[in-house]
Amino acid sequence: NEHGHKPKNWEEPTKIVDMTYPEWLEKANDPDPHALDPDRTHWYFRLNAKSTLRDNYLYKELPFFDPVESFYIVDPDGARGINCRFGMRGNTGENHFDASRNFIALLS
Repeated sequence: NEHGHKPKNWEEPTKIVDMTYPEWLEKANDPDPHALDPDRTHWYFRLNAKSTLRDNYLYKELPFFDPVESFYIVDPDGARGINCRFGMRGNTGENHFDASRNFIALLS
């Protein structure tokens, strides 16, 4: 609410859980047809690299995100890094606009 108080019995909708890529991949490829039911846990794998740490392996793997003016980067001074999120099989991250200046790539 407007005072920053959480409603009674409120639970955070997401939690950060540390796991390896192979652990996540096993969860992401769950063959259970009910894996994406609303009452089940949905898993995302997230990788981050700050633009000030350009020796990070994400910049080596994704050089088109280097904070230099290009087709993808129109304001290098405003670059805040690379944030990759991978969803489990069957999840959809629909295109949208927000103030975060996102670039969305769908891979299959």
